[in-house]
Amino acid sequence: MLHRVRDLSPEQRQAAETLLGHALSEDELLSIRSVRDTPILPAKLSPGESLASWQSLNQRYPVDSQTDAEAYEMAATEAIRFARLTLHPFGTSTTSISSRPPISA
Repeated sequence: MLHRVRDLSPEQRQAAETLLGHALSEDELLSIRSVRDTPILPAKLSPGESLASWQSLNQRYPVDSQTDAEAYEMAATEAIRFARLTLHPFGTSTTSISSRPPISA
């Protein structure tokens, strides 16, 4: 659920800014999500397998100096979602708190 910063009470806004570590502007949207924490599992890949996996990821999502930030962000987000779905059972992750400017039409 998204919350408009301008609609938050002063106490809610202060709490969000404290957790985020920066001031929020009136035109920002705030999303707060809570999920169950899972223990960090030890890596199942050897260093060589880890390197091969990283190289495979770089081939699948190539990034160079000509790639724009939005394309890079989309590729990184897709890779993270894939990794989470592969490595974590459904419905488990870490807690995240984020803020971002509203999406303009």
